[in-house]
Amino acid sequence: MSSRSKRLSSCQLSAEILEYCPNYKQWDHQARQESKDRIHEHLQGRRNEISKCVDAAMDDIQCLGIKVAEDAPRFIDDDYILNYAAEETSKNIAKWDGVQIKQCKKLDKDGNTIRIDTWQKFAKKAKNHQDQTSWKISGDFFFAPYIGKARCFIEDYCQFILNSNE
Repeated sequence: MSSRSKRLSSCQLSAEILEYCPNYKQWDHQARQESKDRIHEHLQGRRNEISKCVDAAMDDIQCLGIKVAEDAPRFIDDDYILNYAAEETSKNIAKWDGVQIKQCKKLDKDGNTIRIDTWQKFAKKAKNHQDQTSWKISGDFFFAPYIGKARCFIEDYCQFILNSNE
């Protein structure tokens, strides 16, 4: 079955899905939005830490007494990488097939039906999947670009070191 046919549109929920999770549509939408918000908050925090690391490297250069030209570049961080990561987050979350009710355990050890009948149960399953796959977004669309940007900046900055014999 192709991923397109597996993907559940908002109006094509099977009776089986609705039997085990009557509020699937509402909770699926909510889980996707919460995932976007959580990932964005996480990346914003990491962005701040990356800027601190670059600033710390510049402070270390000064503490070592290394002279740097007055016109040395400054690390300027705009929102481009963060916005790009947010766009890719939205695209990847939109592609997600959602919580796979068919793969969830249907009966407990006593043979009673297990329903995903609370937001907490649904959110736990959605968050588990999202936590396992969020590295694809943060690694490819956030950390790799920031590492590249920081590396280029430090290489450029080092060109402004004065009286270097190397």
